[in-house]
Amino acid sequence: MTYKHLNPSTIPYLNKPLKEKIRWVRGEHFVYYPKAKKCLKQLKWIFEQSLYYENDDLPYDLEGLTIIGDSGAGKTFIVKEFMRTHSSEHHPTYEGHPVGYCMLKDSITGLKGLYSAILSAYGHPYSDSSTLRHKKITIDQLEETLVYVLKKTQTRLLFIDEFQHAMGRNQQAILNQLKLRSNVWRINTSKCIE
Repeated sequence: MTYKHLNPSTIPYLNKPLKEKIRWVRGEHFVYYPKAKKCLKQLKWIFEQSLYYENDDLPYDLEGLTIIGDSGAGKTFIVKEFMRTHSSEHHPTYEGHPVGYCMLKDSITGLKGLYSAILSAYGHPYSDSSTLRHKKITIDQLEETLVYVLKKTQTRLLFIDEFQHAMGRNQQAILNQLKLRSNVWRINTSKCIE
């Protein structure tokens, strides 16, 4: 019996034991539905705009993208699929992380929390809140460190997931700062907001 509706990666599991079939079904599978394709296409455009410039010649007003949707709508899945297809192995000219990703916790406060959360995506010690309190690190020092890390890893696109956690009383100020900073950093930023 043939199942024409199945994709090529699914067909081999038809003849497997039930336990393997169930594990396959319960695994993560990306579905290229129309809105997901549209988001991926836009992200590709944003990512590739930086490939046509030398780092110092990048325009200061880089495009970004904000993906907004309900919990479970697939925002993080879209980001992960983009990262899977645009990792450094697909772009051997870039070392490190051409696409960065950080997920904000609900305890994020202000720019200090935002910058330290982004640094955590790179495993930097400044991402530890106790280190920040103990050493009395300023926002300027955090930003300087973040710029250094982003340049060192040659990050071209930075995803900030669960961005709503950074938005409290100072929501507009944080958005304005992030927009301004991403232009100064010469990096595209995309946000996922629930």
